[in-house]
Amino acid sequence: MRAWGLVLVVVGAGGCSPVTQEPDAGGTGGETVIGPDLNEGATSGTRLKLRYYDFGSVRELVGVRDTLRNEDCSPTDWADGNAYCVPTSRGSTVYANATCTQRIGEVYAPTGCTRPPPAYFLDYAYQACDGKSAHLYPRGTRIAVTQYWYKSSDGGCDGPYTSTSAEFYALGAEIPVAELAATPITAPSTTGRLGLRHYESADGLRYPLSYRLHDALLGGDCYPTSDTPGSATGHCVPANTASMFYFRDAACTLSQATVGSTCPKPTLAAKYGDCPYDATRYFGVTSQQMPTTIYYESGGTCSATPASTYDNYYGVGSEVMLATTARTRGTGSGRLQPIHYTTPEGLRNRDYTLYDTQIGVECYARTQADGSIACVPAANGTQTYYTDAGCLTALELMQVYRGEATCSPPPLPDYAIKYNQTSSCAYNYEVHRVGTLYTGPLYDKNGMTCSPVSTTNYLLYRVLGVVPQNELAAGTLVTEP
Repeated sequence: MRAWGLVLVVVGAGGCSPVTQEPDAGGTGGETVIGPDLNEGATSGTRLKLRYYDFGSVRELVGVRDTLRNEDCSPTDWADGNAYCVPTSRGSTVYANATCTQRIGEVYAPTGCTRPPPAYFLDYAYQACDGKSAHLYPRGTRIAVTQYWYKSSDGGCDGPYTSTSAEFYALGAEIPVAELAATPITAPSTTGRLGLRHYESADGLRYPLSYRLHDALLGGDCYPTSDTPGSATGHCVPANTASMFYFRDAACTLSQATVGSTCPKPTLAAKYGDCPYDATRYFGVTSQQMPTTIYYESGGTCSATPASTYDNYYGVGSEVMLATTARTRGTGSGRLQPIHYTTPEGLRNRDYTLYDTQIGVECYARTQADGSIACVPAANGTQTYYTDAGCLTALELMQVYRGEATCSPPPLPDYAIKYNQTSSCAYNYEVHRVGTLYTGPLYDKNGMTCSPVSTTNYLLYRVLGVVPQNELAAGTLVTEP
């Protein structure tokens, strides 16, 4: 079974009001250039206006402003096969009854959290293992709920559940999608294997669908990703990819692909390496199998387990090479440089990270709790441990997954991020430099209990001083006029 590597997951901080201004392109004679230079032909429409973080030398798209509805929105695929600009101030729906027929809105609201609830709640429809937005409701009055249910992807109603850190709201009348701006998806814009598409609206909005591309050879969508942090190469992983955790023989030599029973036949199956930075290999998928027993490998032992009725199993064919790209940094005199996935056929697709030439690392545009914007280095998070059995002496450490002792040590990040949640439930991204490896005893405190922590398969590094906010690249949130 794969040992998963540690992946940085950054929690988005919302609630920032857009600032409308004309960006100064730095031309002569006081001229002003309207339209972000995003290299993918992004343009505002008469109703839908681009929103972006402006760092002076580079800009990063963050969404759209619907001037007719006077709210921020994001182009979103819809269950009816179309796409619409859906309000971003939204929560999710759950159900107040065991048959999942009475929808209510749920909002994460831990004790002390003072942020306002979202204006809308979004419900999803699951078709063939794929969940897409399907219903939008305005927020109603807050209601008291002691238990609730979820609708699972197979159509079942799961629950009941309880929560001490959630608020619940009644829903208003469903908002027809005809009231939202339609943003249909264009055909791929290049003639090579990988093609970039855009959301386009009748009023002139053109918004790149950069997080997923179209793979003409495999006939479906794929997600561009770098091979390793800071890599100069990348590949595009098919959206409909199965796992290869299980085998169909008692020697664990014949792999099989596994997907949920409600999912369609996968395009490819992924075989993950034993170490965090081993290359993942991809294989074609053959006919469906109907095993009663499957096998898995753990610690060098092949063990049997009953096949799950919640999964479908497929044979595995020949290895398939994914579409590959170069991953290149821009040039210029500015501190931040854009990063693109490119191919010889003409693909030029923006990555969601930027490169900070001053501190020499890739970074992500993030809104701090006070509304300021900074490009925060890509880094692992920190955690507070204790060095004594009484949990009296605290120590802040950065944890890095390394896998088994036979695996090569992972690259050491230059920075670590401490996530400090504020009373508004927004986060401050506190950047720290990384110190020396820590190999001493560790304990974790849960309530009044202090317990030893196993650090097997992990490396832990001391966390040094805070990098001042003014040493990070600062930006401004802009809505085009």
